[in-house]
Amino acid sequence: HLQKELAIAHDIQASMLPTVGDKYRKFIQIDLEASMTPANEVGGDFYDVFLLDKEHICLSIGDVSGKGIPASLFMVKTLTLLREEVIRQEDLSAAIASTNFKLCQDNESCMFATVIIGILNVKSGIFTYINAGHNHPLFVEGGNNSKYLESDKGILLGINENAEYTPSQLQLKLDDVLVLYTD
Repeated sequence: HLQKELAIAHDIQASMLPTVGDKYRKFIQIDLEASMTPANEVGGDFYDVFLLDKEHICLSIGDVSGKGIPASLFMVKTLTLLREEVIRQEDLSAAIASTNFKLCQDNESCMFATVIIGILNVKSGIFTYINAGHNHPLFVEGGNNSKYLESDKGILLGINENAEYTPSQLQLKLDDVLVLYTD
């Protein structure tokens, strides 16, 4: 019975993550791919991709502390708050600070999440992003030279309700590759 419930929970969690597919193919200047393979039936890793308007795409990836059902529940809360706050607020720093504040409230289990979230302007190629304690993105310039992007690595979400987050920017050009990942 428990295995059946975990399988259902896995399916529900997987359905919360967007399929990249044809929705983003209209932006001929970008190729966008995403996948997730959890170590267990359910877990705390997540990603999200959604359109803010006809020129801006929000991308995020994160990893919640712990494993299993507790991590998956905190993942759902984090994913939902991130999307809600980015849509609601104009400023990415304010959206992340608000998400962080809400995750800190009544967090008796001391769960936290690492996140990279950014907004890509598909016309200009400018990617404005915030790193909240997550792995540094891998950037491959022109398909040749690779490096990890050293940005302000802000504090994890859910730890300090007064944390502030500073955005960084990256100018993407044709043939550049940006890889966001979790462990």
